[in-house]
Amino acid sequence: LTESNDKITGSARSIKDFDLYKAIHACSDLLEKFGGHKYAAGLTLDRSNLSAFQKKFESHSASIQALGQRLAKALGDKGQFGGDVPALDLPVYRYMIGMERFDSDKAKLYTHASFRAAVKAVQDNLAKGVNHTSKVYEVIFPDQKLAVFGVAMNDPQHGEGWWVKQAGAEHIAALPWEIYIVNGTVYALYARYRTALAWPDLTMGTFMRISDHPDTVQEMLTGVAGGKYQKASAF
Repeated sequence: LTESNDKITGSARSIKDFDLYKAIHACSDLLEKFGGHKYAAGLTLDRSNLSAFQKKFESHSASIQALGQRLAKALGDKGQFGGDVPALDLPVYRYMIGMERFDSDKAKLYTHASFRAAVKAVQDNLAKGVNHTSKVYEVIFPDQKLAVFGVAMNDPQHGEGWWVKQAGAEHIAALPWEIYIVNGTVYALYARYRTALAWPDLTMGTFMRISDHPDTVQEMLTGVAGGKYQKASAF
């Protein structure tokens, strides 16, 4: 930590199995700004908040480590699922050159007249089991016009039971797939981004065996969103 003009700035790197960003985020009420990811972070705070920040950070850090130890004892410790792409790199991540990023237009499924209409369409279509789907969970923030739905894809030919067998079940904790709503637009991350990110050991050979997977997922979820699927041109 360094001090200048009554402001404290600092940066840190984490140790194995400790989420530095979460610990700092828990103290955000005492900070002017902060950023980073699990393994490295930086912050700025007023000097008057330094003592309170130190106490709160140490308390939260101990709680995180104690919880991690209890979970490891109860569930075993075989490492985390998914890849190790730093959070700040997620917007520009690609499986390989030419494949979709987080901001791909293919993530947009359908746009409704309002947030309320979008939520109702997704809820109704999941309740009907459109395209062999079902709801796993929903989280709705009406004031912010944000919503997230966990969606199970149960189609016997193109659903999770088919492609997970090809990709491997080691990272199955990355499911269910998410549909998210921002204002009146329904989105779902395109599979050439999302599957590659969650299954970091996926080889190109395996990807080719499930080459229909990105489009079939998008088709199923477009129906849930209330739209009509039109296959995009190849990458």
